[in-house]
Amino acid sequence: MDWKEILVFLRHLLLGICLSSFNFLSSIINIFYLHKEGHKIYAGMSLFLLWFPGMVTSVGFLVLYARGNRTVLKLVKWKLIVYPLLLIAFYPIIPIVLTAAYLWTRDEKTFEKATIARFFAGFLDHGPHFVLRLVIVCLSGISQGGIYKRDDTIFILSMISSFGSFILCALWFNDRESSKLNWFFLSGPMFSAIFACRAFTLAVYLRETLNDPELHASYTFFVILIMFLTNFFLFKLFGQDWTRSAVFGIASILLPAGYNNDKQYYQVPKQELIIDHEDYEIARRLRENSPESPRQVQNMEIETKEKELIPMKSGKFLLLHILVNTFLMSTCAAYIYFSKSLETESDDALIIPQIFGVIPGFFFTVGKSFLMPDILPVYEDNDTRAQQVCGACKKGAKVAFSIGFCILGFMSLVPALFWTFIYKWLTSSDIKEAIMNLNNG
Repeated sequence: MDWKEILVFLRHLLLGICLSSFNFLSSIINIFYLHKEGHKIYAGMSLFLLWFPGMVTSVGFLVLYARGNRTVLKLVKWKLIVYPLLLIAFYPIIPIVLTAAYLWTRDEKTFEKATIARFFAGFLDHGPHFVLRLVIVCLSGISQGGIYKRDDTIFILSMISSFGSFILCALWFNDRESSKLNWFFLSGPMFSAIFACRAFTLAVYLRETLNDPELHASYTFFVILIMFLTNFFLFKLFGQDWTRSAVFGIASILLPAGYNNDKQYYQVPKQELIIDHEDYEIARRLRENSPESPRQVQNMEIETKEKELIPMKSGKFLLLHILVNTFLMSTCAAYIYFSKSLETESDDALIIPQIFGVIPGFFFTVGKSFLMPDILPVYEDNDTRAQQVCGACKKGAKVAFSIGFCILGFMSLVPALFWTFIYKWLTSSDIKEAIMNLNNG
C-alpha cells in the first residue's frame, strides 16, 4: 500500500466513519440530555432530523415505484415493503456501515452507495441539526439546574462537526470534479457564506416562533415549505425531472444541491439508477445549425438514445436560486425585526448575516455560475477559425468574470469578520466588567 492509498484509507476512516460516528453518537447524547432537562420540543425535533434522511429516501423509493421506474419494478413485492422500512429504521448508521464495508471489500459499487448515503445525511441531517443546535446553544441556552448556559461542550463540538460535515458534503456532491483551488477560493467560501446566512436567519426565526406566544411554530415550517416549493419549481424550470426535483429541492433548503449534472451521483435528468453511470454520456453542446448531416445525427440518436442525457441548466438555476432564497431570508428577518422588539442576541444574529453574510454569498455564487456551461455557452462544434476564436474569448471572459466576483466576495468578507471580532470582544463578560470598572473609577 503506497502513500496515496494510505491517505485515501485515512480519509474514508476519519471522515466517513469517525466523523459520522461522532455526529450520530453526539446527536443521541444531545437528544437524551434535552429530554432529561425538559426541552421536549428540541429533543423531538432533533430525533426527527436524525431519521429525516431515511424518510425522504423511503418516500423517493415509493415515488419511483409509483412512476413506473424500471429499476424498482424489477424488485419482488416483499422488497418494496422491506427496503423503505429498513431505510427509515437504520439510516443514521447506514453511511457508517457502507463505508466500513467499502474499506473491507474495496468494492466500488459499495463506495458509491456509501457516498450517496453520506450526502443525504449531510444535506438532510447535519445541516438542519446545525440550525437547531444554534438555537439551543447560542440563542436560547441550555437549562442546567434551572440556569441557562451557552457553553455546553458536547453541543458546541457537535455544532462544529455538523458544520464541517455539511460543507464537506456540499463540496463533494456538487464540485467533485473541480480543482482544490476552486474548492478553497470559490466553492468553499460560497457554501460557507450561504449556509451561515440561512442558518442564522432560520435559527432566529425558529427561536422566536417557539418562544413567543404571539407567533406560532408552524410559521417556521411554512417558510421551509415555501423554500422547498421554490427549489422544486426552479429545478423543473431548468430541465430536471420530477423525482430529482423533489429530492434535490428538499436537500437545497440550506445549500444548493444536485445542480451540477454529475452522472456519478445520478444528478442528470432521467438517469436510470440501475444503469452504470459510465454507460451514460452528457449530450454535447452543439449549435442549432450544426453542419453535421441529418444521417449522422440520426445514427447518433440510434446509437445513444438509451445513454445520452440532456443536462439541466446549472448556471441559471444557481443564479435564480440565490436571488430567490436571499429574498426569502430577508423577508423572514424583516418580519421578525419589525414585528416585535428582539433581544440583543437575536438582533445581532439577524443583522450580522443579513448585512455581511448575504453580500459575499451572492458574489461567490455569481462567480461560480459563470463557470457553468450554460452561462456564456461554448459550443463543441466550433469548426471555423471565427467560431474557435469566439469560443476562446468566451472561455476567457467566463474565467475573468468568475475571478472578479470571487475577489469581490473576499473583499466583502472583511467587514463581516471585522464586525464579528469587534462584537465578540465588546460583548464578552470580562471586557464589559473592565469597561464598567473604568467608568466607575
